[in-house]
Amino acid sequence: MKKNLFLSFIDQGIVSLSNFLLIIFLARILDKAEFGFISFLLFISVLINNTHISLITQPHNVIAAKLGQRYYEKYTSGLLGLNILFIILLILMSLLIYFLHYLQLINLYDETAFIIFSLFYLTIKQLQDFFRRILFTSGHIQELLISDIIAYGGVILFIWLAYYFNITLLHTIIILISIPYILSTIYLLQKNRIEYKLNLKIMVMAYKKSYNFARWAFLSTFTSWVGTRIFPITLGILVNMETVAVYAVLMNIINTLNPFFYTLTNFLTTVFAKMQQKSNVLKQTFNVFLASLPIVIIAITILFIYAEDILFFLYGPKYTEYAELLKYISSSILLIGIANILQLYLRALQQVKYIFQAFLFSSFFTLTIGTYLIHSYQIEGAVLAFVLSWAVSDIFLGFSVLRMHKVKM
Repeated sequence: MKKNLFLSFIDQGIVSLSNFLLIIFLARILDKAEFGFISFLLFISVLINNTHISLITQPHNVIAAKLGQRYYEKYTSGLLGLNILFIILLILMSLLIYFLHYLQLINLYDETAFIIFSLFYLTIKQLQDFFRRILFTSGHIQELLISDIIAYGGVILFIWLAYYFNITLLHTIIILISIPYILSTIYLLQKNRIEYKLNLKIMVMAYKKSYNFARWAFLSTFTSWVGTRIFPITLGILVNMETVAVYAVLMNIINTLNPFFYTLTNFLTTVFAKMQQKSNVLKQTFNVFLASLPIVIIAITILFIYAEDILFFLYGPKYTEYAELLKYISSSILLIGIANILQLYLRALQQVKYIFQAFLFSSFFTLTIGTYLIHSYQIEGAVLAFVLSWAVSDIFLGFSVLRMHKVKM
């Protein structure tokens, strides 16, 4: 277990390093408006990926861990069929959006090649993510690590080439970052140990088995996204793409602890789900919080003291004027950490409906007060709304855990 946990940290570190460097290179290559637009696309990609995770891979992480080999293969085969349906739906929705753009009913970035290759990028990324998470759940962490070195290490290489040769065409950049995901998917298919059987009966079985968990996981993911991550979309609509660019560079720094948080939620959710006693899960969750706290405090301190130096080192002089905003938004790291640990506990006990309820409240806050703050104060309002939205989420997640244990306040 310790070896797999260590490899999981390395794997998530590679994934997050790739995403981190991608934003840095793009911010340096492109002007603020172009970078804001492609950041807008990447935020949409995160929404799609999180939807895919909640509907398909999260149920697999929890439910498949308790199945025997025979039912495991059937269940996984059914989820693959549902994954293909998800991709088909994604393609149809994207084509519909493009058709509306063609009829000039909506206004998108006026480059057909960029839109087409963006669709291809989103499709191949979902397929690669499905197979990599199958390896994760089955415990083949070494092979997962190799696949992610191919995918995310490849993204680092190709985006560096774009930076070195000063490639600024957006559709060319999308092609370059898609190639490593194709290569990784080919590798994952070669390492496949499951004899997939795709038929309607198996897909219906997987749907029924996942439904109760997946519906709450999806609702909690969607409300979480609306409640705490919709701000770049709101900035793009109410303000301009330059503010989306600023928000992206700030969030890229805040997200540097994602390897830590994501590894905890991905790896420990499966481990905790196998525990029989609710009290044991609570005890282990509290231990995780205590172990995480020093790392979070150190990160916040560094960002607060060296905000301007960090922005200059990563992005050059273009974004140093936003150092004060980086200081303010750094406080969200603690709030995000608390939310992740509380969600870990609730997911392990398959009580994801409480996560949905907590983020439903934060969504209401974001769509009302958060929208007002962005409309009135632009990027400064977005930073304040982001921090407050996580505080609201933490309060309701904490109440949910206390309510499960019938703790009297």
